[in-house]
Amino acid sequence: MKKFDVIIAGGGIVGVTFALSLNVLSNEKFSIALIEPFKNTLNRSIALSHGTVELMKKFKLWEAIIDIATPINQIQISERSNLGIVNICTENYFIDAIGYVVELSHVLDIYYNRLKKMNNIELFFQNQ
Repeated sequence: MKKFDVIIAGGGIVGVTFALSLNVLSNEKFSIALIEPFKNTLNRSIALSHGTVELMKKFKLWEAIIDIATPINQIQISERSNLGIVNICTENYFIDAIGYVVELSHVLDIYYNRLKKMNNIELFFQNQ
């Protein structure tokens, strides 16, 4: 039986992101097992905040998904009878985007393909 330095239970977006980030932080020195019971079937989108994107850049994860990310340039917060109480725009903060929307299935496909090219990370699905 093969031994690993790190075993991550859950190969969804959090587990995959953690494995890839840990790989960068350790300079690819850890052997990592990523265990996921089910193949990806997620058909939903999530919003990534500006801060999250900055962290993803630090761990070299952002450049792989930037082409499939849709920028959020404005957020308007309203109450029931008061439209536009708070209006957040990129121009107010001198940033390219407040955040980005990505489809999880596309992100996971990109990250899984990246994992397959790494010698020190193995992804295990239940049917393996």
